[in-house]
Order: sequence, then structure tokens, then C-alpha cells
Amino acid sequence: MTRQKPWVQLGLLPCTAIAFLLCPCCHATTHWQWNSIPVIGNALQAHGMTDTADASVIINPSLEYPIFHGKSALWSLPDSCHEMIQRELSSLSSSSSSSDDDNDVGKKKKKEKVALLLMLAGYGDAAHDVLLGTTLDNLQEAEYAATHRGQTNWAQEHPLSDLDDVLHSLIHRIYEGSRHGEGGYTGYENAQYWCAGGPKKYEAPIAAKAEWNNYEATTPTTGVLLLAKVYQELCQLALKHTPICVSRGIIAQAPAVEAVPIIDKTSTLTKQQLAKESDQHKRSCRGVSHSIIAGGGKFRDVFVPEGCWDPIAFCQLLLLLENDDDDDDEMNNGGKEDTTNANTNRRLLLQQELEYLTEKELELLAKHLLLSSSSSF
Repeated sequence: MTRQKPWVQLGLLPCTAIAFLLCPCCHATTHWQWNSIPVIGNALQAHGMTDTADASVIINPSLEYPIFHGKSALWSLPDSCHEMIQRELSSLSSSSSSSDDDNDVGKKKKKEKVALLLMLAGYGDAAHDVLLGTTLDNLQEAEYAATHRGQTNWAQEHPLSDLDDVLHSLIHRIYEGSRHGEGGYTGYENAQYWCAGGPKKYEAPIAAKAEWNNYEATTPTTGVLLLAKVYQELCQLALKHTPICVSRGIIAQAPAVEAVPIIDKTSTLTKQQLAKESDQHKRSCRGVSHSIIAGGGKFRDVFVPEGCWDPIAFCQLLLLLENDDDDDDEMNNGGKEDTTNANTNRRLLLQQELEYLTEKELELLAKHLLLSSSSSF
């Protein structure tokens, strides 16, 4: 983290903290001040990360993957972060009263919490390392596995939870964007891959599945249920404050398939129950399909149910804005006669909406996953 004088005065712009997201060259040159967002600053302060909660601290956004070159990003963290990691992750292994299963569940929750705190504090590489299973107690083992990929059982011994996958997706989206990184893919491509479960290859993004109450797991974890709250509230804010983003599909709208429900005439269900089942079947066939990377140079389709937050569409909008092409049909809606000023105004409005939604997404994650009494972290 680099300490500098603030590049903007706090309060001049509502979303200066994340303005770097929206310029193709900004990822390497500008900074953000997430800690100036009260909810995030409070979350960092509440977990003892006093130096990162200081709103005068400027953070350089980037992903460099030092662990793949033999040195984890955890080494370079400040003392307050080391203390937080040690406190959160070591408290479980020292507990003799918990069963092994309870301890495993607890470790997953703590790992998710630590990764989110590091991500919000501006330590993208460190958050990435923690999600993959790195701790202060296994640094050498993790570094060996990272430099000898495919030659160890690290991935099998450190599986990612669904909440891990969502946080993994956010790290790639926010810290990399259109730059190329892991696997030779861009941050946006990796973000789309992980938001739908990565190698688990879910049919829909994890957040949308939880939000739609159609989650595949028999018992969704607390973290996934809290994610549903995050994206339900984000959808409400989007509908109220970001009409351009909504019109461009950040909440899934269009029907992918218009299916006629098949009703079993021999069913003993009442007419009311049949009607409800029919409506659910219709809804299950409505939404938006996207093609995303599936690894190994392949692609696959994922489906976002109607009315749910669409993280893939959000990545596509960010990329569209970064391309910054005044002749882009999508931005002009086919109107070649539009003036340069009109195009600029339209882009500025879209940029402001994307900044607003990103800020609110981070606020809601801090609120529900770090500060809420129901988070169980």
C-alpha cells in the first residue's frame, strides 16, 4: 500500500473511490479510497485494521500474482493485517471443544471474512492468496504449490466455497478489469468464470441462484444466504437510481425461452397448486443466457433468471465503457447522427451509474458479511 496525499478531497465526488474502474489505462496509474466510504471504514476499524481504515491512505489497485513467482503477498502486509489474519484463522485451530466438522466450517467462514477484509482494504493479491487457502502458517507450502501447479494436491485440499467463488470473481473484476491475468484471460473473463462457480460449472451465477431461492445445495451456507440479501438490495437500488444500467440488463429481464408448462392430468394437486407450479415453471424458463469461459479454451452457457442481479452483464457494461468508442452501436443505440456531446453525456451518465452501483455493492458486502449480527462470522 502506498501512502500519499489524497488525490481528491473527500466529498467532492460521491464515487471518486472507484473512478479507476472506468478508464482502460487507469488500473495501473490511479488510486482509490474505499476506506472513505463510512461502512467500509467502520468494518476495517472494527476488525483492528486501523492503518487501512485511515481515510488519508491511498491504495494502488493491481494484481501482480507474486505467489506464482514464489512469494506470497501476505509477506508484505502491514502488522495490523498480520494480527487480524492470525487472530481470525488461528483461533479455530486452537479450539479443542469443537468437532473436526465444526472446525472446518468455521475455518471456511473465517477465510471468507479475512479475504473480504483484505479486498476492501486494497490488498487484492493478499485476498486472492487467502481465498486459495494461504495462511501465515502454511506460506512455504502454498508458495511451493503455486510454483509447481498440477504437481501437488493443494487444490483438492483447499477447495473453494461458493462465497469464495463470488469474492474471487469480485477481485478479478475490480482489480484487473480488462487487463490480462490468470490463465491468460482478462479480469472480466475470470470474473464471469468464478461468479458461476468456476470449475463447479453452475448453470447460473451463485448470487442469482441464492437470490432466486433456487440454490442447488440442500442447505445453502450462511454466507450464500447473506449474498442473496446483498444482491436483492442492490437490485432495489439499481431500479431506483440507475435507469440506464437497468435498461442495459444488469437485472435480468428478457425471456430466453418461452416454455409452456407441462401439467400432469393425473396429478392430485389442486387447481391453485397447479397454477403455482405452472407459474414457477414459466419463470424458470425466463431470463438471460450468457456465454462465458469454461477453461481449456472452451466456453459454456450460463443462465440468469428473470429479475435477478446479472454480474455477467455488469462486467460487459464496464468493458463497453472502457472501450470508449464513440461509434459503438450499443452506446449510440444505432443513432449515427448523435453528436459527440450527446455521446459524451450518455457515457458520463453510464459511468456515474456504474460507479454508484460498485460503491453500493461494496457497502452492502461490508454491511451484511462483516458488520451484521446475523453474519455468524
